Amino acid sequence: MNIVFFSDSKYEYQIRGLIKSLDLRNIPDMLLIYYTVGFDSELERPDLIKKRVELDPAKKKFEFYKPGIVLDAAKNFPGPSIFLDSDIIVGKRFDPDKMRNDGDVPMLSIGNWDGPFSYHHRDINSAFPVFKIGDRVFLKGYRDIGWINSLNYQDESFELINDQGISITEKQTELEPMLVFDHYHLMKYFGVEKIYKYVLTCIISFSDKCQDILLEWKSVAENEYLLQKSHVYFPFPDETPLNVVMWKRDIDVNYGRIFFNTLYSDAAIIVETDDNIADTNVQDNPNQFCKNSSDVMFYHGMKDQNEIDRMLNYLEKK
Repeated sequence: MNIVFFSDSKYEYQIRGLIKSLDLRNIPDMLLIYYTVGFDSELERPDLIKKRVELDPAKKKFEFYKPGIVLDAAKNFPGPSIFLDSDIIVGKRFDPDKMRNDGDVPMLSIGNWDGPFSYHHRDINSAFPVFKIGDRVFLKGYRDIGWINSLNYQDESFELINDQGISITEKQTELEPMLVFDHYHLMKYFGVEKIYKYVLTCIISFSDKCQDILLEWKSVAENEYLLQKSHVYFPFPDETPLNVVMWKRDIDVNYGRIFFNTLYSDAAIIVETDDNIADTNVQDNPNQFCKNSSDVMFYHGMKDQNEIDRMLNYLEKK
């Protein structure tokens, strides 16, 4: 099994934590493949292969390196592989045999959000209109979302077409004060109409047979035209293009929720020690939703060195 990860020099401390958590699992016959972005790592061990990736000024966000790195791993390291983000800690339930993927479709995990979005703030109490035709907006209270189809200067209202194709007319003051960017923009560009479950790219199981999908992912994420409007088409630089590529191909497979998202070791330890947590916001934090703790193999999101150390110290004592 190949374990693939990448980092720049700033976040190599996270890679050290990831590797230590893998070592604590004592899993045989694993090859660690480390892509270093813009630097040469001093990490050395017999099971570690390092590949340098040069900095690319076209990649304004670090996540844009991920598609090319995963594709390169599929091309150059045949067999089953698992990509892990640098801020992953591997837990006791990690079983590489359960994630062995010899097929031609990459497998990923779902997360806490089915429809993530980014936004730009708009002052809805200023002069009309603050939105234009083609903008994507929420109705107040997030009760619906749609595209602005027309506007009426006489009564300062907008006609929206929601995602079910229904026309809604509302005053500007009845909209949320935000211009929304989500995967619908890229779907619209490619004429993709059907949505499947949204997956996250912090964990990807793949093989050399997945190169066709991975190449399309890379080509979309690095499209020169789309990158000029990356805030529109890539609200999440790695996730948005891969989800749309898979939906375009009518691919609807995933691992469910096999990782737990948290900044804090205390919350991760709660999930690591209890196999019976289900449909729970751990520590009453909605950003720490646990669907089923017995399925959780990974902990994602701990970036503070102290939190990483506390989690690793706990795992080391078990």
